[in-house]
Amino acid sequence: MQRKGILLLVTIAIAAAGATRAFADDPCLGFKWDVRKEHALFGGAPAALSAGKNLPSAPAIVAGRLYALQLAPQTAVSFAVAPGKESAPDGSYAGLAVLRLETAGDYRVSVDAPVWIDVVADGKLAEVEDY
Repeated sequence: MQRKGILLLVTIAIAAAGATRAFADDPCLGFKWDVRKEHALFGGAPAALSAGKNLPSAPAIVAGRLYALQLAPQTAVSFAVAPGKESAPDGSYAGLAVLRLETAGDYRVSVDAPVWIDVVADGKLAEVEDY
């Protein structure tokens, strides 16, 4: 269940690249890549965090955990770099989190609602692939 201003975020061993097709009766498992790990995480209790309003206040998150990020009004957030998509009108929410990774590689971020997520690395927007 999605509450206004809260985003559930799964930063799962964020499926290091090679995704396999999942076949199951559950529509959440019918994607073109295997989301069983993410699906299992969404069944658990999330770690509740307030998303940062700027980079210094952004909480650190790690792969393989479920988070419930309390977002702030978008107008109160100072983005690390300019967003890759035009800002939504007033009434929208936003926030920052810093993903700490132990190993370089391809990662997938999963969420429970239609949202826009920018990934920033080395001070610029990272190229991402939408599966």
